Amino acid sequence: MPPEDKLKQTHTKITRPRTLVLDYLAKQQKPKTIQEIVRGLRRTGIDQASIYRTIELLLKLEVIFEELILGERKFYAADSPHHHAVCRRCRTIACLPCTTEIPAPKGFTQVIHQVSITGLCQQCAH
Repeated sequence: MPPEDKLKQTHTKITRPRTLVLDYLAKQQKPKTIQEIVRGLRRTGIDQASIYRTIELLLKLEVIFEELILGERKFYAADSPHHHAVCRRCRTIACLPCTTEIPAPKGFTQVIHQVSITGLCQQCAH
């Protein structure tokens, strides 16, 4: 589904910053830190505060997802949350589907889970 369509489904106003951040993340091959997103959108004229606010809104709407990878908050656009395996040597990142559904503990909402998966990529293993 195109990123803008996902945003339209939330009945949220489509603004230039929201569209640019979402398009940027949708085109990336791996999750990005906020600093990488800010650098990637520098030439668009969007200020850093707008990018931070947009990221937080898109997370809340579940239009983008967040994962802690090697101690850094990273963000990605996808149809659903998934996991990432990271090569311990070269830091290559590969996507893995999430096949686990965790029930929300009593009194909790918006429960997410994160899994840290590391190994050696095919190139580093040889």
